[in-house]
Amino acid sequence: MRSQQDPSDPEKRNSLLRILRESGEYMTLGLQLAITVSVFTYAGYWLDKNNDSSPWFLLLGVFIGTTGSLIKVIRLTIHSDKQRKKAPKNGV
Repeated sequence: MRSQQDPSDPEKRNSLLRILRESGEYMTLGLQLAITVSVFTYAGYWLDKNNDSSPWFLLLGVFIGTTGSLIKVIRLTIHSDKQRKKAPKNGV
């Protein structure tokens, strides 16, 4: 008989895999947000440098990158809430 602390317990392994699968999109969210803001900020910086319009394109790039990132977070949150409401409640 296996103890409850046994990491090779199939039930615990399945539970861990389910949690990782469900949280996978959230694990990469921080990196996605940082890359989005960085790319748009650099694009604004590059446009300012080439058009002598400092700091307007830089500010526009920061604004677009930040806004896009916030929209991604909001959509992900709404999607997650819908999924949670659809999921059957075990034991309740």
